[in-house]
Amino acid sequence: MSADLIKNPVIIIGCPRSGTTMLFNILTQSKELYSLYRESWNVIRGAYFNGMLDPDAKDDVLTGEDLSDELKNYIRKGFHEYTVNKENLAFWTAQKFRLKAISSHLPIPNPFATLVTKANAFMKDKRNEEYRILEKTPRNCFRVDFMNKLFPDAKFVFISREGKSNISSLIEGWKRQAKHIKHKRFPRLNTEFSFNNFDFQKWEYVLPPDWEEFNGKSLEETCAHQWIQSNRYALDDLALLDQDRVIKVRYEDMCEKPGEVVKNICDFVDIKYEDKLQEYAEKPPVVSTALFEKPKNDKWKKNQESIEKVLPMIEPMMNELGYGRTERIS
Repeated sequence: MSADLIKNPVIIIGCPRSGTTMLFNILTQSKELYSLYRESWNVIRGAYFNGMLDPDAKDDVLTGEDLSDELKNYIRKGFHEYTVNKENLAFWTAQKFRLKAISSHLPIPNPFATLVTKANAFMKDKRNEEYRILEKTPRNCFRVDFMNKLFPDAKFVFISREGKSNISSLIEGWKRQAKHIKHKRFPRLNTEFSFNNFDFQKWEYVLPPDWEEFNGKSLEETCAHQWIQSNRYALDDLALLDQDRVIKVRYEDMCEKPGEVVKNICDFVDIKYEDKLQEYAEKPPVVSTALFEKPKNDKWKKNQESIEKVLPMIEPMMNELGYGRTERIS
């Protein structure tokens, strides 16, 4: 088995709820890219179980110094086994981590699925001199250096979203997901934590540095911190790379002129803008909402009172991302 066959990956970087899933679903239509068709934390979480990563790490940050040769081989092997270029095959490779009706988050091996993943890797070894993968996991905002060392020939697509809308979407996601079945999170949430305006059973989305400082504060403040820190780490670490390996796009542009934005991305990462990819790009799927609602610029007003409370907190990052001043809406 040769995980070294993976060449020139495409890595989407962005805060949770910033449009990463929409962009990911479009790009998975390319015949030139293999994918997990889901986020990669199931591949990486095994490293926490076997001690290659610290399960009690204080946040989601990983740097190149955390990537030993053993860990590098382990993760690349995981991508080699589980990435496919047909979504129906991804269902079967994902079953290695599933126990139906209990949780998709439990790392319970399925013997048949294990056979599928081994066969998948075997066929790649036989058929490909090299191949490319597409990866999207919001925690990678805090792992750009780690991912760069893991895939030193990768190209990065950074997507940003206006703060009010992004934070409102995070709030809605917390409310919808946080009362579902609990699952083990790595790094673990070992500190007692509560909100002053929301009850929850498990932590949602990314675990940024200094998250403990929001213990006892509001849900909107924690979501604002997630948005700020996701963008802060992504911007700072992407700036350290050769800029011919980084392209920046906006969620708002993706919604207004998706075909143009996606074609630019395809040109940048050197894949063909054609067939089903072009079809998806010009009429993007609606994703990651409770009722599959289409994007709307003012949807954040559902949480207007909460968002107005964090406007001073998010204004510096809003300005840095080019979204201008954050004004109170009467």
